[in-house]
Amino acid sequence: MGAKKSASKDRGYVTASEWQRDGGGKTLTNTTLISERRSISIQKKLPFHCCALSFLPFGDHPVVSLKSGAMYDLDAVLPYVMKHKKDPVTGETMKTSDLKPLKLKKCFSTNTNGRDDSSAHNNKYECPILGSEFTNATKICVVKKTGYAYSYKAIEELVIKPKRWRDLMTDEKITRQDLLVVQDPMATTETTAEGTNTISAASDKASPNFRNRLIEKMDHVITKKGANFIGKRGGAKEEGGTVNTDAMSEDVKRALDALKTNEAKEAFKGGGGGKVAEMEMKKANDDNSNNNTEKKRDLRKLHQYADKPHAADVVKFEPGAATFSSKLEPVDYSKKGVSDRDYFLKRPLEEERQRFLKSMKRFLKPRKYEDDNSRSDGKQAMGFTSTVGALGLKGGKEKKPVFLNPKKGEKGYVSLDIHQFGSLNLELHCDLAPRTCENFLYLCEKGFYDGVKFHRNVPNFMIQGGDPTGTGKKGFSIYGETFKDEFGLQKGVLRHKERGVVSMANKGKDTNNSQFFVTYGKNLTHLDGKHTIFGRVVGGLKVLDRLEDIEADEKNSEKPSVDVVIEKTTVHQNPWTKMEKEYEDGVARGAQRETTAAVKTNTEKKLEEEEEEEEKKKRMMDPKRFGTGAGIGRYVSGSTANVNATFTTKEEEEEE
Repeated sequence: MGAKKSASKDRGYVTASEWQRDGGGKTLTNTTLISERRSISIQKKLPFHCCALSFLPFGDHPVVSLKSGAMYDLDAVLPYVMKHKKDPVTGETMKTSDLKPLKLKKCFSTNTNGRDDSSAHNNKYECPILGSEFTNATKICVVKKTGYAYSYKAIEELVIKPKRWRDLMTDEKITRQDLLVVQDPMATTETTAEGTNTISAASDKASPNFRNRLIEKMDHVITKKGANFIGKRGGAKEEGGTVNTDAMSEDVKRALDALKTNEAKEAFKGGGGGKVAEMEMKKANDDNSNNNTEKKRDLRKLHQYADKPHAADVVKFEPGAATFSSKLEPVDYSKKGVSDRDYFLKRPLEEERQRFLKSMKRFLKPRKYEDDNSRSDGKQAMGFTSTVGALGLKGGKEKKPVFLNPKKGEKGYVSLDIHQFGSLNLELHCDLAPRTCENFLYLCEKGFYDGVKFHRNVPNFMIQGGDPTGTGKKGFSIYGETFKDEFGLQKGVLRHKERGVVSMANKGKDTNNSQFFVTYGKNLTHLDGKHTIFGRVVGGLKVLDRLEDIEADEKNSEKPSVDVVIEKTTVHQNPWTKMEKEYEDGVARGAQRETTAAVKTNTEKKLEEEEEEEEKKKRMMDPKRFGTGAGIGRYVSGSTANVNATFTTKEEEEEE
């Protein structure tokens, strides 16, 4: 029976049990077998959606370590890192700056009411691009720059293979080093000849160590430094002390917890001794606090001018701006409610701004106006509805300013004579940035830039000037204090990709004035869409090299050590000179035609009136007319009509 069974299982290889029994292989004792099986079973892998320190599902603020790829809950890992200065998983030196907020998209499901609900899948996440759910068998990749977590399949197909190195959600530029694989199911443990566990990644060399998710291999588990963090939301409790909280009963724990309430604080504040003593002590404390408050108020009133902060501390800045905002609404400092701080600090700044604008009014360009056929001035409506307006107001058309635009391909040319350095010859793109070029050309013709310094000089970046005060905080334009950006016509045509590009400096969106800069760098495309390009350097590139070589000031690294002054500006070609002359000639010809038409119309009216008078006189003197009646018969000749003839109507004819 045994031989038959053995013959029926005849194999072409030696099994493990046959090798151990008959072939002289290693025989495992029961103790060794049990211990090895136990070591294998102990290697529990932490689910990816759980914090590697508390072992609890992620809360509201998950983070990832940029060095190890381990994922934590911020409330748990922050106090651990601040205390131990090391990574809880790897044990390597770690700073709080090594933690990056992890952006995970939760899975949403539709409930019975047809609404999106995430309560059923509170601990389930998905790829924001593919929409596939993350599991322990999903290869997950995190972009270090943005913190978004994607399926590695999405990164491979949409980023790596097409070589489109941009984040899939934010479109921010990234590199291969920014890709961090936080979970790789193909990473396994292998046993070497020495019996130690090593890590192997079958798919990608950038995969994190397999032990990052193995609980028994984590540093805080081995050293037991994270014992107070495991299983607790929000980090470790206060360590140390002489009270053994583990040996306390539930009643004692509730009593200790009650000490943290407001009622307990009031009791301790009263000093004990019963309810009456507590109330008397509380009243005395309240009286002292009121007296102290009054004293502090008096002192604050006395010293309100002594501890004034610097003016720069109260100036409002716009996001990303290098100078104070000029778009703030004027404040009436005489109104009630305006503090002394505003009166003594902000008022001088506003008055200085108004004085500067008043001094710059001479550079405003006179503007022609014409009727806007699409809008009325509203005077006629005011005449009907207002009791103040005069009766009989005639409605008119609203006036709009005239802006002349050059034809395609028209350019302007200006030269800037810089003292002791030479001249920069600029070509202006009047057809692609008409408002900006008109502003620059008019200011050059009026001598606005004569004697103005270049206040900022950054090698490999740019040189900036155009502020008449030389501080970089002010500026003016022919349209007023600021004017809008012009990106529509030059989008895709003009870019900051070459040396010598001339662009407008600003303090944010639509805040252009007289300040401009000339680029040194050749690839400054991050400025595209933020600064209006209106020209380029076509002559004097060696002068630009000498300007770039100027040493920086000792106190300010962006300020040149010597004064770089625009001595004189010369306009060689201005398209608006010809266009304005043609426009004025056209307006004059149109006015002449209107005047001629008006004169001709009045003459014709006068002739018509004279002809009507003559016709009237002829009818009065006509001999063919007879009869005094008002009927048509009075115009009928006597030879063709009888005076006694009767006329029948249409109704009478039908009756007949």
